Amino acid sequence: MRRKSPARSSKKKKRLERLRSFAIHTFLYLVIGVIVVMAGILAAREYGMAQVVLDDSMEPVLEREDVVLLNRFGYRFGDPERMDIVAMNIGSSDKSPVYLRRVIGIPGDTVRISSGSIYVNGEEVTLYEGAEAIAFSGQAESEITLEPDSYFVLCENYNSSNDDSRKSSIGCVDRRQIIGKVWAVAAPLKRMGIL
Repeated sequence: MRRKSPARSSKKKKRLERLRSFAIHTFLYLVIGVIVVMAGILAAREYGMAQVVLDDSMEPVLEREDVVLLNRFGYRFGDPERMDIVAMNIGSSDKSPVYLRRVIGIPGDTVRISSGSIYVNGEEVTLYEGAEAIAFSGQAESEITLEPDSYFVLCENYNSSNDDSRKSSIGCVDRRQIIGKVWAVAAPLKRMGIL
């Protein structure tokens, strides 16, 4: 009976070690690859949900047919803040149309529109430089106190569109209706940028 030479045995051990090392590295690369792909999908879903602006209610900030990106992740751990532009469902169903509006009042605030100006907690709010007087006060003509999880939202183009909290058929928006914060314009190319 022939005995295996030590050189042959050593080569076989080295080959098995290389094969084992290769298998471990391949497995690790696959695991890392899966993690990276999953993180990419999560990031795209939470930070890259696209929404098309369907009307001119948010002009001049957002124009009709702009494609905007929503950050849904931030509102999982925090709440909308005053002056955020948010995407929200109006209605009780997730299938309701999605509207983009600016948050003016947050829970606990008082909101009133008087003499063409908007007041939050008794102080006049400047919506943007050169903002026109607000022609339609709607239900905000009387002071509104926002309940917990309730938000007062306003169209940016408030004198041409009033599908916002001023209208009694819409009213203040519940936190559950808010999908996410608009954080960027993705298209068209000439308007692309961070808000």
